[in-house]
Amino acid sequence: MKIKITLFLFFITFFSNAAYKSATVFMLDGTSEKGFIDSFLEDKFFDFNFFGSFETGLIYNDYTILFKLDADSERKKINIDSIDKIIIHYDGFDKEYRALFIRNLDRKGFLQENKSRIFLPLLRSGKVNIYGFYHTESSSNPGEKFPSGSTVTVREIFYYQNANENYAIDYYNIEIQDMFNLRDRFANPLKELFKDCPELVTKVDNNFYEKNLTKEEKKKLKAESKNMYKATQKEYNKLPKDQKRGDLLLFHQYNMKPFDDLLLEYENCK
Repeated sequence: MKIKITLFLFFITFFSNAAYKSATVFMLDGTSEKGFIDSFLEDKFFDFNFFGSFETGLIYNDYTILFKLDADSERKKINIDSIDKIIIHYDGFDKEYRALFIRNLDRKGFLQENKSRIFLPLLRSGKVNIYGFYHTESSSNPGEKFPSGSTVTVREIFYYQNANENYAIDYYNIEIQDMFNLRDRFANPLKELFKDCPELVTKVDNNFYEKNLTKEEKKKLKAESKNMYKATQKEYNKLPKDQKRGDLLLFHQYNMKPFDDLLLEYENCK
């Protein structure tokens, strides 16, 4: 009986510690602690939310994280409001998560008030930081009563943050009602991201609203955009599957090329 109890306690301790990952937590006050964290690393059965924003259903939306200095120390809770970023140390590489507010966009692409604050995985840092992850959604097919009849969809999610701000936006989250103001919906968030670069703001205006362009110039611009999209898609499809698998930045480079080009241009803006 004692052996069974001992083994039971051993397995509880083992799996409890196995959930923790080596990490460094950086606080907003400039301090940092290296140890082990749990919280948003766990796998959840559901990854969506019926009654809130898209972000409230993500696994990255924990209000607190569980932290301990070593395997034997007491764990403590750290509130997201006091965290700047977390770097998780895996074997051979590190992954950075930053705690940011999410600002939604209205129908015309103007920023709404900060609502939720979540941890976002950093993909590329610069004047505009890019965050991203794969999001899995499951929906039941009509007439099906059981999960076996469900459809699983995996899509790429990207967020963008001007490095001078404490919030990020989901630029490509387009709702049905946005279709009536597509130019405003796409242009205004970019003008907000690039607001300290007047030349680029002017370029965004010219590209989306075709200002100061003749009919022939508009026609030429549309043809060039269409041809560029076809060429980049053809080039991306030729890449080996192993090279494309799991590489969100590569996906962004080819599938969001006009936007990616603007981001690179902003890096060189004076």
